[in-house]
Amino acid sequence: MLRPFLAIVALGLLAIPASATATPGHFVFPASRTLEASVPASHGFRLQISARPRQGLVVQASNGQTITSYWVKTAIVDGGTIKARLPGIGRLALRFQPDGPAHEGEPFCKGRPDRVETGTFVGAIHFRGERGYTEVTATKARGRIITSYRQVCGGNDSDSAIPDDIRWITLSAGTERPNGSYASFSASRIETGFGDDDGTSLLAFANDPPGRIQIFRIASVTGNAALFNVPDLERRGSATVIAKAPFSGTATYRAEGNGTASWTGDLSVEFPGLGEVRLAGPKFSAGLCLNERCSGESSRGGGSLSVGSRPW
Repeated sequence: MLRPFLAIVALGLLAIPASATATPGHFVFPASRTLEASVPASHGFRLQISARPRQGLVVQASNGQTITSYWVKTAIVDGGTIKARLPGIGRLALRFQPDGPAHEGEPFCKGRPDRVETGTFVGAIHFRGERGYTEVTATKARGRIITSYRQVCGGNDSDSAIPDDIRWITLSAGTERPNGSYASFSASRIETGFGDDDGTSLLAFANDPPGRIQIFRIASVTGNAALFNVPDLERRGSATVIAKAPFSGTATYRAEGNGTASWTGDLSVEFPGLGEVRLAGPKFSAGLCLNERCSGESSRGGGSLSVGSRPW
C-alpha cells in the first residue's frame, strides 16, 4: 500500500522546487542527481536510502503500513559516494559500483530522458530505529544513480478537475504543538458512480520536534466504507471514523454551523519507535469535503489541515 509513498516522501524532503515558466500552467524541473539504495531490515522492515548533493540524505524504514523518514542535511554526497551520521540512529559510508553502462529512463515530461546507472553500493550501513523497532548492519546494498535533466511539465488546469460522475469525500484534521511537532489525519473515499464501493483510505502524518535529524512518520491503511461513514454527503454535518490497525479507536466529526467543527474521540495510531499518537481531540481543527465543497475549517481555507502539508 505504501510503496508509492516512498518516492513521494523522499522527493518531498529532497525537493528541488519547480519554477513557473512564462507559459501559464507549465513548470520547469531543474537538473538533479539522486543516489538510491535499498536493503532489508529486521522485523519485516525495509530500508530505502535517497541522497542528493547539497540537499542531504533521507533514510526511510517501511513495513507496508508505516514509513519513518530520517532527513540529514549534513550528509556528504559526492559522485557515487554517500557519507552520513544519523545521531542516535546509525551511520552510512557507501561507494557505488555500477553493473555496466547506463541506460535511458522514461521521460515523465518534455525534455531529455533520465540517465540511470544500476549497481551495488558497498561499504557500511549501520541503522537501529528508536526502541529497536528495526535494525540492519550491511556491507552492500543494491541501488542506482539517476541523473535527471531539465524537464518542462504542465497542461490545462481543467485536466485536474474532478469528473462529474466521481465523488471524492475527504475528512482532514490536524494540530500543531508548541515544540514544533505536528500531527494530522485524513480519511478519504472515492465513489465512481457505478454502484461499487471503491474503498476507504486512512492516513496519518506526524513529525518529531526539530533536531539534528528531522523525523517524519506516515501510517496508512485501506478498507471498506464502514471505516468512514458520512450520513449526509450534501450537508456534510457529521462523519464517523472506525479505525483498524495500525490505527485504533473511533472519532466523530460535527459541523458547528459557524464555520468551525469538532473532532472528538479516542482515535490514535501506533508509530514504530514512537508509540501511540492521538489523532482527535479539542486541539484538532477539522474539515469535511465532497469534491471541492467543504464544511468546518476547510470551508474557511484551512489548507494546513491536509495530511500532505508538512512544516519543512
